[in-house]
Amino acid sequence: MTGRVIARRTALGAIAGLAAVCRGGLQPERGRRAGVSPVSHVLVTGDLDSVKMATDVVDALGEGRDAELVVLELGVRRWRVDLVRTLCRGVHALGEKCAVYLPGGKPVGVGALNIGLCAGVCCAGAGVSVEHDRGDELGELVPLTVSEREQVERDLAGLLWMGLRRRGIAPEVSGVLARLDASVWGVDAGDRIVFSGEAPTAGGRALIEHRADGVVRAKLDESVLVRSGCVDMGGVSVAQVLLARTNGSPRPARARISSGLEGAKRDVDDALKEADRQVRGVELSLERLRRPIDDRAVSPAAFRTAGARALEVLERAEQILQQGEGVFEVYPELLRTPAPWGTSVGRTMDRNIADWRGAFLERRRRIERLRERAREYASR
Repeated sequence: MTGRVIARRTALGAIAGLAAVCRGGLQPERGRRAGVSPVSHVLVTGDLDSVKMATDVVDALGEGRDAELVVLELGVRRWRVDLVRTLCRGVHALGEKCAVYLPGGKPVGVGALNIGLCAGVCCAGAGVSVEHDRGDELGELVPLTVSEREQVERDLAGLLWMGLRRRGIAPEVSGVLARLDASVWGVDAGDRIVFSGEAPTAGGRALIEHRADGVVRAKLDESVLVRSGCVDMGGVSVAQVLLARTNGSPRPARARISSGLEGAKRDVDDALKEADRQVRGVELSLERLRRPIDDRAVSPAAFRTAGARALEVLERAEQILQQGEGVFEVYPELLRTPAPWGTSVGRTMDRNIADWRGAFLERRRRIERLRERAREYASR
């Protein structure tokens, strides 16, 4: 009797879980069978702000090509349009085997939604929302000319066109979603919300509002996302997505990727501070030889020893600077961010680049001046 009760409860739990999976209107396409289904789960957090981050995500997606399902979880609010294009290409290439998951709890950005629209399936957690406000589109970090950016936006609009048309959403709004240069309107049509790039004559509301002053704001809640068809499976967990989209028991291989841009900035700042400490030590030691604290003469041997030691320290300082400069090779967009010193008033992209470059140039000049003195001392 006890065994029957347990079996009945298990069956009811499975039915309840399946009902939750189907809340968004997408029925599971696969029949359950015994066996293991290899799954790749790539979790992305933080800002989508660096080429390295986007490359890492695409590489992780590629590693899941042999998996039965690839789930890309995007807890990303702020984004760059060129990197959104990169990820849209990545999920589009995987076709129906790729599901983009937008988690609930914290808002995600329009960039994350665009990536989801280019995937085979777009899923979302309970209470998901897509929002946009000033500063969410990281245009200042995009190292592109005007024509290059226009090409990126055209490419992205083309990918979105295919994704929207496949979902039965007005594909003409693809350009607006790519550029955020106009409003997107939603009109209630029974149990569905119809997107439009033009203000309706009656009813409707601006889901993405492009104001006269150029400010863009958006807030699409779970109901809007599901009813419009942007989200195929709403109110679900990643585990429920795996159960619904695989044939056997899911066996996920997980990868976690987050932005490293702020950490890179700290690494460069630390390198500059350590180089300063080393150089200052050399300056003090050489100055004590030139101006001893008493009238006793400093022997030539003391000069030679101090000069040789100073040259070694300066070599280490230069290596530290080279390591700091190497960070910019991995994160070239770091040059376009404000250096962690000085005031933020009047900051421009050109000023940021000049500040970073000037910091390294100034220290190299100090090192070279000290090296000349150290060599002279070492040769006495």
